[in-house]
Amino acid sequence: MGLVLGTVRSTTGKENYGEIRKTCSFANITLAFLMGLLAFAIMLGNAIVILAFVVGKNLRHRSNYFFLNLAISDFCVGKLRLFIEDKLFQL
Repeated sequence: MGLVLGTVRSTTGKENYGEIRKTCSFANITLAFLMGLLAFAIMLGNAIVILAFVVGKNLRHRSNYFFLNLAISDFCVGKLRLFIEDKLFQL
């Protein structure tokens, strides 16, 4: 479920500002799915770049190590993003 910040009325009729309530709506499910799909595409694309660098010996030039470094760090960001989404959108 996603977390929504806002005002929530208690049983006494008073508003509690800043209270967190959990909601499970179609928008949250769709957003979680799309963000997960994006993280998967990021990881897949960067895995292909890393694999091409490892397999293709003609790509191992000093200038291409920069692209390998970018692919590895972006792959790690995509993986971290999956963990963050899992904590935010616990369905």
